[in-house]
Formats: sequence, structure tokens, C-alpha cells
Amino acid sequence: MVSVDILPMELKKLGLKEKEANVYFVSLNLGYASAQKIAKMAKISRPTAYRILQILEKKELVNKVIDKNKTYFNAISPDKLLAILRIKKREIREQEREFLRIIAALRNKYYLTNKEEIKIYKGKQGIKILINDLLSTQSKNILTLTSLNERKKIKYLENIYYKIEKQIKNVNIKEIYGKNVEQELKTNSHYNKIINTLNIKRKFLKNLPKEFQGTLIIYDKVIFLSDESPIAISSEHKLLNKLIKLLFTTIWEMA
Repeated sequence: MVSVDILPMELKKLGLKEKEANVYFVSLNLGYASAQKIAKMAKISRPTAYRILQILEKKELVNKVIDKNKTYFNAISPDKLLAILRIKKREIREQEREFLRIIAALRNKYYLTNKEEIKIYKGKQGIKILINDLLSTQSKNILTLTSLNERKKIKYLENIYYKIEKQIKNVNIKEIYGKNVEQELKTNSHYNKIINTLNIKRKFLKNLPKEFQGTLIIYDKVIFLSDESPIAISSEHKLLNKLIKLLFTTIWEMA
């Protein structure tokens, strides 16, 4: 049984605002009463009480009665609250259908097709969708092979890791960079801070091909972010992802 002391809070769960729930609860206790009496009991001003009672009247939770030029209010049975809950659930279902429609539209716009295991994301908005997917991963291991050599872009990548670490504790991250940025990273205070904050292991590849321009990230999926144009590729193909992971592991041992 719900405690009487927390009933107004429980009413809020059914879609009533705090003051609406409080006024309804007071009116329910008082029965047939004036706005002034309800305001006094609810510890609010009479104009505020009257305005809220009008809202509750529209929601069919109170009745207004005029007797001898005086206005009185009476709370409707709590059973009416069930009808409000049903309306709220219907609205949520409608919102869900609309949300699914928007997702389908986004997929049609930014993916080749939502049925394929390899998808292409175009433009800043498409890449943003892909990064949000990465941030929502539950994978404990993240592998990265990157040609990034600009401090700003490296910091951006590490900020993504930092957000993931906040959501999932003890994430293991392995990174492979080109040899040309090794000295810069090791003397970079931001680098040292990140290393201390996150569980990142880094290696540097002496001969990273110049043709490789971008960032390969392997987690429960595989994504490639191009460093030359606003385009990215995502793979959910299990065999292909397994081969890419094996390739990364081989390069890691060589680096």
C-alpha cells in the first residue's frame, strides 16, 4: 500500500505536475470546498489554486459547482486517473511510431541500405550518428589504427574514449600510430593525462603506409573514419570483422 505522505508524489507519476497533484490530493481530502479553502490547505495563493483547479477541471479530475453565487470544487473519483494513464500510454506509443519513422528516414538518407552489413555514412550528420553508436558500445576492448598526426584530432579521439570509459569501467584500448608522432605524443602533457586516466596502450608503426588516411576502430563493430572527406564506413559483417581484428593483432605484434 502507498503511504499517504507520498501520495502526491505518486500522482506525479500519472502525468500530473507537482502543484496539480497537490491540489487534487487536497481537494480529494476536503471534498466539496471553495478555492480559498483548497489554497489554504495546499499552502498556495488563491489565484494559483483557482488556475490549477481550472486545469484539473479540463482534465475532468474536479467538478465546479456554483451555489448561491459562490464557486465550489469537488474532486472526481481517483479511478479517473487510470484513464489519464491510458491516454499517456497511447501518446507514448504514437511517439514511438514517429521515432521509428524518423530512424527509417535517417537510414535511407545516410546508409546504402539498412539491410546490408556494410554501411556508408556521409556528411557530418552521418558521422555523428556513427560516433553516437560507438559511444553506446558495451565492448570492453577497443582497437584503433590511425594515421592522425594533428594534436586537435588526436585529442578528439581520446575524448571519445573518455566518454566511453565513463559509461563502461575498465575498458582496454590499444592504439597504433605512425612513428612520426611518437615523440610529440610522449612530450604532450595531454597525452600523459589520458594515459593515466584511461587504460590505453600505444605502439608506433615505423612504416605506416601513406595511402592509409583515416582511423580504423574495432569494437563490437568495425568502423573507418576517413581523414580526407566527411565519410565513414561501418561493418557488422562477422567474418570480415574477424579478419580485420586478426590483421590489427598481427600489426600490433610487429609494431
